[in-house]
Amino acid sequence: MAIDWGVDPLIYLAPDAALFRAGAEAFGGLPFVVVWRLAEGADAGGCAAAPLNFRLAPALPWRQLLERTTLAIHTADPELVDECLRAGVPQLIYARDEESARVANRVERLGVGLRLSAGDLEGPRLRDLAGKVMADPSYTRAATSFSERAAAAIRES
Repeated sequence: MAIDWGVDPLIYLAPDAALFRAGAEAFGGLPFVVVWRLAEGADAGGCAAAPLNFRLAPALPWRQLLERTTLAIHTADPELVDECLRAGVPQLIYARDEESARVANRVERLGVGLRLSAGDLEGPRLRDLAGKVMADPSYTRAATSFSERAAAAIRES
């Protein structure tokens, strides 16, 4: 599958209706490419209101995507957290329940992202938080450092 990755920065947005609505309001028409993975069985026709800078895909080549990703916004999927950490990608995590809150808090403690609450899922607020993480190099440095340590540990094992 070929995806037009467009220009940097690239934001990955997890398949979640609330994140999609907030992301469309926050990033629609801005100089970002937003990649949104359609949930399994979802109909892309239901996303007709997607801004022109959004790329919708039913499946994604994760390694290629994360190599280009500036920021991942998601709902604390542990596999995605790990993939982002391995790739050195900062994260915004929407914590919906106790387990996802633990994951989001861990990401914050590592310095590789921020936890989102329901109030953060308003376009201007989400745009501000994304801008904060993308503009502050400490998040990318922490994510990259984590990635490098993980790669070294794998090589040594």
